[in-house]
Amino acid sequence: MPAGYGGARQRKLLFLGWIVPPVVWLAQLTVAYALAPWACAHGREWPLALVTGASAAVTAAVAGLLLAAWRRDGGTWREATNGGGASRETFAALVGFFVSVLVLLILLAQGLAIAIIEPCD
Repeated sequence: MPAGYGGARQRKLLFLGWIVPPVVWLAQLTVAYALAPWACAHGREWPLALVTGASAAVTAAVAGLLLAAWRRDGGTWREATNGGGASRETFAALVGFFVSVLVLLILLAQGLAIAIIEPCD
């Protein structure tokens, strides 16, 4: 068993990279849309920026955890022991990492839009 992925519980946590970032993005988008009328009425954008920043921080943390797990395992595309391509753990860690990075880029783009465009526009 690879050192970076530990037991069955830790291997299952690798798949959270597939689930957590899209859910965080959905939550951020929903909360930002709900807060937009309030931000427009009060002339304050900081709640929108706060929600986007917190979402980006959570997504970056998930990406960091998955990258660290992959590096602890050797940081290479490890072949499965049965000779059938990459191991599930390596695949789960790398796909979760790339999903997290994609969602992080989307959140940063939304944060840039919040900074440039007024909520009332």
